[in-house]
Amino acid sequence: MNNSITTEAFFTGIKPKLLAEIGLARQSLTAAVAWFTDRDLLAALVKQQKAGITVTLALTHDSINEALDFTALTAAGGRVFHIEGALMHNKFCVLDGRDVITGSYNWTYRAAHENYENIVLTSGDYDLAYRYLAEFARITGQSAASAATNPGAGPDLAKIVRRLHAIRSLVQLDEPEDTLRQARRLHLEWPDPLAGQLLAQLEAGHYAAALTGLEAFLQLQARLTIYEDPLLAALRLEVRDLQYRLVAVEAEIAESEHLLSQYNHEFARQVGALTEEILRLKQAYAHHQRQQSPFAETEYEEARRRYDDFRQEYAAEARKTVLPLDADDQQMLRKLYRHCATLCHPDKVAEHLRPQAEAAFKRLQVLHDRQDLAQLQALAAELAQGIFDPAAAPDTITADRAALQARRDYLARQLAQALANLAVLHTNPTYQQVSTVPDLTHHFQELHAELTQELARWQQLVPADAPATS
Repeated sequence: MNNSITTEAFFTGIKPKLLAEIGLARQSLTAAVAWFTDRDLLAALVKQQKAGITVTLALTHDSINEALDFTALTAAGGRVFHIEGALMHNKFCVLDGRDVITGSYNWTYRAAHENYENIVLTSGDYDLAYRYLAEFARITGQSAASAATNPGAGPDLAKIVRRLHAIRSLVQLDEPEDTLRQARRLHLEWPDPLAGQLLAQLEAGHYAAALTGLEAFLQLQARLTIYEDPLLAALRLEVRDLQYRLVAVEAEIAESEHLLSQYNHEFARQVGALTEEILRLKQAYAHHQRQQSPFAETEYEEARRRYDDFRQEYAAEARKTVLPLDADDQQMLRKLYRHCATLCHPDKVAEHLRPQAEAAFKRLQVLHDRQDLAQLQALAAELAQGIFDPAAAPDTITADRAALQARRDYLARQLAQALANLAVLHTNPTYQQVSTVPDLTHHFQELHAELTQELARWQQLVPADAPATS
């Protein structure tokens, strides 16, 4: 049973992504949003509730939230809590007790059309999901235990855990028929990928793999104790959320930089020689002009600098090893990178494991830059063995309030810097140009034709006996 956790940040197309994720829920949807004025999102929630998906919503008790009529949702069987007293400034959504959406995005028209917003989608992290459900229970005045067991907060966790314990015992007692019977019942009761994977492994006779995944899930649930101190619970949740958001934003930076790197490599490979020759001729022409007029010195120095800089960049690019990938492989590379970054990011592991995590993370960057899909798959397999366990890191289980606050503040600063770096990168003219190229093959064919014509013009302008340098 592969308990794969993925995390991804979105800065554009957020509303369509939310609508898609709402539509994918199969059992429950629990959301806490400060302000909610988007009719399309409300209609999506009502549709899901009418389809039998249990929808539970918490909103700030504010006049802004009176713009929509939520009675259609409650009439269909959904629950809506209006939070009074302290400002309820949360923006999170838990889907099927396993996937979490957080970020700056309120479910409003303005957020969709006017603001710069972000969300982070974390899939497959039950620990994080149940922490958010516990927080939802706290702010709505329910007990923490009810968050995991009432129908509006996801699956009946207690029943699922009992079923898993029964399966484990039957495997240990060498009762394959009863084991499969229990696994099939679990699959019917719990429409979750983990239940399907467990059943498939047991049907194939892969008992060791099935028990390994089963034990990992049960250990996760064992960590979910009742939080005596609500502030500690909130701090742990903030730390965990900031870790995921930081990983997602840094992954977005890495992919944006990779896009630029890909373009530069293809530029060097397909039109680098043409460009170098054009710059050489421009330098030769500027040198010839300088001999004719002392006022052309500045132009010559600029032409020489550009030629020398490009020659160094071209030579460095030619030394790089970048493996060719088709569109499907590029998508797999992106998915594997995000998965591995989630598992080995140094800011997500225990202090004593950070040197190992830093080495693994550096290896991840190198493989990503080289587009070495095979080695990246091997790294993902290594990390899947649980070398680093983010949930066991001291900063997520400590009862030291000051330490948690310090960790939260550090991660908040790191995230703010990462968001600033991403904003600078995305406003870079080169990135904006490259990111809008729909077809690189066609783009470089056109560019090759343009540069060939430009080369011919410079060959006519530069005297045959003109030296390239002074």
